[in-house]
Amino acid sequence: MIVVYLELQSSGRKDEIRLHYTSQPDSMVHVETFPFRLADNAWHKVAVSVSGAQVQLLVDCHPLYRRLLVRPPDTNFTEPQLTLWVGQRNNRHSLFKKFNHLAIAMAGFD
Repeated sequence: MIVVYLELQSSGRKDEIRLHYTSQPDSMVHVETFPFRLADNAWHKVAVSVSGAQVQLLVDCHPLYRRLLVRPPDTNFTEPQLTLWVGQRNNRHSLFKKFNHLAIAMAGFD
């Protein structure tokens, strides 16, 4: 079974946001790191946009980063085994302690 996922993770200890993703065609997991202090006891709106090999990170409606990824993410989200995780995909690291006000996932064509 091929696992396809995008995960956005926030680290308050390192003041960074990490994008974990599987790539095409090798299905390897890659991590892209964005330095940003998100753990400041305030609510934030966080959005990530992926188009081809380009990723854009926005916080509070302000574009912070736009990067070309070395390996483009696998965007085949039509697999019947696809699972959407809100918060985190497992409990191996730190448990998700806060909650999401609203999460929206959209897939479309470029």
